[in-house]
Amino acid sequence: MLWRNEIGLGIIQKSSCKENIMTTSGVYYIWGEEEYLIEEKIRQIVGQMHDSAGAPPERITVDADEMDAAGLARALEFSPLFALNRVVIIRRPGWLDKSNRKTKKADDICRALSDSFEQGEGQVIIITARENNAGNPVTKLLTQKANVIHCPHPDGKQLSRWISDEFKSRHRKINSPALRMLSRSGLDMFYLQNLIEKLCLLSERDITEKEVEQQFTAKQDINVFKLIDTLMSRDLSGAMKAYEQLLVQGEHPVYLLYMIGRQFFLLAQVKCHREQGMLLKQIADTMGQKEFAIRKMMDKCNKFSHEELQKVFALLLETDISFKTSSKNPDIVMELLLSGICSGKK
Repeated sequence: MLWRNEIGLGIIQKSSCKENIMTTSGVYYIWGEEEYLIEEKIRQIVGQMHDSAGAPPERITVDADEMDAAGLARALEFSPLFALNRVVIIRRPGWLDKSNRKTKKADDICRALSDSFEQGEGQVIIITARENNAGNPVTKLLTQKANVIHCPHPDGKQLSRWISDEFKSRHRKINSPALRMLSRSGLDMFYLQNLIEKLCLLSERDITEKEVEQQFTAKQDINVFKLIDTLMSRDLSGAMKAYEQLLVQGEHPVYLLYMIGRQFFLLAQVKCHREQGMLLKQIADTMGQKEFAIRKMMDKCNKFSHEELQKVFALLLETDISFKTSSKNPDIVMELLLSGICSGKK
């Protein structure tokens, strides 16, 4: 079980999550690209409800994309006869997307939400989104009626402080070069927290850049390339076998997801450069990669069209969100990802 670092969280939230508490309603609209901070803010709100009532609230997660406005209204109905207080969490509903302009569905959703806002004390509604689409009518309603909290990705200084405190909470220190590698890696905070946990389990001494480099590169070279190669060859049987072998070796699905995403991003870059007429050495120099790695990717480029690569990136994002916010079996989620990548033309 991962440790929770209250000190580091406080530093991040105080300087990164921007709250616009304009109302006294029990409705929260939390948006931003950093899912870790959004989930911690939810935990903080639920904790405050627990402290205030002296008992944990009933907690309900609503998959709003699986229901119409009438179903949403029913899910948000609350009676204190059955629970003194409860929290309803709706994560990234489709009706907050850019595409959901002024439509009857948007009007119906606004009506269902407005009715639930008037039900009085006892219920807290938390709605999250990755982006704040100001032109969306539901977003406009939430901006007017809810407590708005923005959770962007922390800046470099905030992230470095959080990483240091995560190690400190596990009775470890990290040297400056290793800290810079982690803070500049571009990894989201959920992945960083898992990586920090792994580094602390693997080493009984303070963490140096050597340990971080081993996690970033050595495991990729030794283990993950077999899985990546089968995926880029669209060999589902081989991908499943490689994935099962990596699990036996102790690799975590979150780590494998990160490496798959990283390699497919490189593949997309190679494909674009090749179509622009660039040669092997030019591509390798431009991307800062070894020629042999670029050569292998050039051989795989024709396996995927641009549209199919977009589908792969959508699947990667869907899997990432599922790992962070759902209770689905990670193995099943990963197997669906592998199947989705390998499907289509050979």
